Amino acid sequence: MASEIVVGIDFGTTHSGASWAVNGGTKHVRLINDWPNPNSSVANAEKVPTIISYLNERPHNWGYNVELTEQSFKWFKILLDPTHTINKNVEHVVTSSKLLGVLNKTAEEITADYFRLLWQYIKEDIQRVKGDNWRSIYTLKVVLTVPAIWSATAKERTLNAAHAAGLSENLMLVTEPEAAALAVLKDRNEEDEPLEAGGLCGSVFLDAAFEKYVETIVGKEQYSRIKLKSRKKMLREFEMSVKRCYTGDDKEYSVDLQGVEDNPEQGIDDDTIRLKPSMLKTVFDHVINQINNLVDRQIEEVAEQDLQVKAILLVGGFGASKYMHQRLKDAHKGDGIQVLQVNGA
Repeated sequence: MASEIVVGIDFGTTHSGASWAVNGGTKHVRLINDWPNPNSSVANAEKVPTIISYLNERPHNWGYNVELTEQSFKWFKILLDPTHTINKNVEHVVTSSKLLGVLNKTAEEITADYFRLLWQYIKEDIQRVKGDNWRSIYTLKVVLTVPAIWSATAKERTLNAAHAAGLSENLMLVTEPEAAALAVLKDRNEEDEPLEAGGLCGSVFLDAAFEKYVETIVGKEQYSRIKLKSRKKMLREFEMSVKRCYTGDDKEYSVDLQGVEDNPEQGIDDDTIRLKPSMLKTVFDHVINQINNLVDRQIEEVAEQDLQVKAILLVGGFGASKYMHQRLKDAHKGDGIQVLQVNGA
């Protein structure tokens, strides 16, 4: 009987990830962290951007290879779910929705194209490790994550896209909190059941709130005139140098925005925007307060079932935030609930 390789794909709104393992023996999990990245001499990232661009109506670049100057699809995952309430309110969703019309494509087709490119790289990674004849030795099973709040329509569209992309016929969907929790509980040798619940709050909304702040201090008209490439560079710098490092202290950060006019009163000088600690705290707290409220509701749901929460697991990109970890830890200091950060989940 052929051995089985199980591939896990975390299809995220802004970034996606993948890992795989032979289902037998030690079951060592290989996390793919060498995604193609022309801007890095030493590629080492656990996630790859969920972005795809087109040229002559055909897929052109994906992930880190998408140039800042290219028109590209971002946040298109959200367009798979017609019940999402943010479709008309977020710039990336609006832009991607308009591009669908230009290319005469559906969100399902864009997702299939992205999956196809992602899947090709995953298979190449397996080949590098297991050899050219791996297909004759192993069968494949794919586990694909979806949000806990995904509607039946969104799940069906995700599955259709995965099958159109040529992913294994042996394919199953699992909710994101369930996948993350089961992975952590396995490492801790525990067998508690994860609670499946979710809400619309997290890293992507932190990005949106930050960009809205910049637009406000720069001025909506001037901000719209700044080159799209410059705005994208600023958001990437916020992602890498601010969002991941912020701890809630009084340290001052800055981002570059090429082409912005000087305004000393707002801390703008020589294409650099100084980020006041009070502003950053306001932006972070706006999102983290929503997460706190969501967690409280989840804990209440568990209590209604006469069960007790033992730990809160922080996973994903924003799950690595030191500030969010501290805020949640402070909020649950007196109730015996641990707050754990999980790398690579």
